[in-house]
Amino acid sequence: MNSQVPTTSLKIRKVVIGLCNIIATRGARLSAAGIYGILKKIGRDMPKDGETQEKSVIAMDGGLFEHYTQFSECMESSLNELLGEEASESIRERGGDSFE
Repeated sequence: MNSQVPTTSLKIRKVVIGLCNIIATRGARLSAAGIYGILKKIGRDMPKDGETQEKSVIAMDGGLFEHYTQFSECMESSLNELLGEEASESIRERGGDSFE
């Protein structure tokens, strides 16, 4: 395969980077929505009145979460937005070897 990246214009490369960021942001928000759905199903989406919120650890593996910081940051902020400030304090995301 003959890659023609060096022959493309800077403008085209910036468009491709922007498109990749849009796709990654959408994927991160969809991932956060899926995680939120699971937390809601098991009753960890909001603190219960008068009770201490149980801690939840979300373990993820994969190069996208581990190496593409925009993806992991967007997913974390989207999950915080969905959960709200109080509930999101009890959630911890872990990627790669950090959960072994």
